[in-house]
Amino acid sequence: VICSVIGFLIETLFCFVFSGGEYQCRKGLLYGPFSQVYGIGGILLTLLYHRLKAKSKPTTFLICTLAGGLYEVGCSFLQELLFGTVSWDYEWMWGHFFVGRTNLIYMMLFGILVVFYIGYIYPWASGLMDRCNSRRWVPFTKACAVLMALNVSLSVIAVGRWNVRLDGIPPAKTIDQFIDVAYPY
Repeated sequence: VICSVIGFLIETLFCFVFSGGEYQCRKGLLYGPFSQVYGIGGILLTLLYHRLKAKSKPTTFLICTLAGGLYEVGCSFLQELLFGTVSWDYEWMWGHFFVGRTNLIYMMLFGILVVFYIGYIYPWASGLMDRCNSRRWVPFTKACAVLMALNVSLSVIAVGRWNVRLDGIPPAKTIDQFIDVAYPY
C-alpha cells in the first residue's frame, strides 16, 4: 500500500512538472491514491529485500534498472492482453525498448527508487509494522484488505465494461447497467 501511494504521488508530481503544470490523474484504481503497478512492485521488492540489501548500491541499481524495465514491459503486455488497452507508450522518447513499452530513463529512475526503497522506505515501514504488530490491529488490517480487494475487483470490472462499451456493446446485465452509469469513463 505504501509503495502504491508513493508511486501515485511520484507519477503525479513528475507528470505535473513535465507537462508544464497540467494535472494528470495517475491513479490505477477507482478509489484512493493507489497505483497497483507500484504496489505489486513493492510486494516483489519486499520479497527480495534481504537479497538486495546484501548487494552494493551500484549492483542493486543495475539489477533493478533491468528488472524494472522488464516489469514495466510485462505489465504493459498483461494490460493489453487482459483489457486490450495500452496506458503508456514511450516510442517518442530516446532510449525506448520493446515497441515503447519501457525506456532507459524510466528504467534508471526505477533503479534509483529501489535503492531508496531498500535504504529508507522498507526499514521505516518494517519498523512501523513491528510497532503495530498486535492483536488490536488485526481487525483493522483485515478490513483494509477487504476494502482493497473490493476496490481492485470493482476497478477491473469497470475497466472491462468500459472496453466493451467502447466497442458499442450495450449492457446485457443489471451490473453492466450499473457500471455504465456509475463509471462512465
